Amino acid sequence: RANSVPKYNIIKLDEQLKINADAVTRFEEETFTVKAIDEAKLEVHRAITILNQHGDNFAPLYISYDPQRKVKNISCTIYDAKGEVIKKVKKNEMEDFSANASYSLYDDNRMIYYMYNSHQYPYTVEYSYEIEFDGLFYYPDWDPVHMDKHAW
Repeated sequence: RANSVPKYNIIKLDEQLKINADAVTRFEEETFTVKAIDEAKLEVHRAITILNQHGDNFAPLYISYDPQRKVKNISCTIYDAKGEVIKKVKKNEMEDFSANASYSLYDDNRMIYYMYNSHQYPYTVEYSYEIEFDGLFYYPDWDPVHMDKHAW
């Protein structure tokens, strides 16, 4: 397999998917497992190829969490057009900040955020993480189109 093409090489992307596209989702999987009446885990794995500067809105990694939702096992890898690894992002390179713009004594909502800035296109962002839920007031939303979340 020494001659195999890396999985995120742009030549593996169907030309029809690139027509009028700024970004293409290469892989997406979310698994929500209820372990008990008050305990669950969400596993997320995504890979998005950014074709041009207009697709950069689809590239950020962002994860909301609070005391009832704990983030574990974050990984983020950036690939070039050939599918070769450009960067393995370390956790300390990701921003972690309050998700509330105004001051509040009782707000523990937080956000983990990472944006890779590239001027060479295309590139692929692959990330995965887990969220452990302690208490289940609701199940997480699933949004097949991520534009609203990515357009800061």
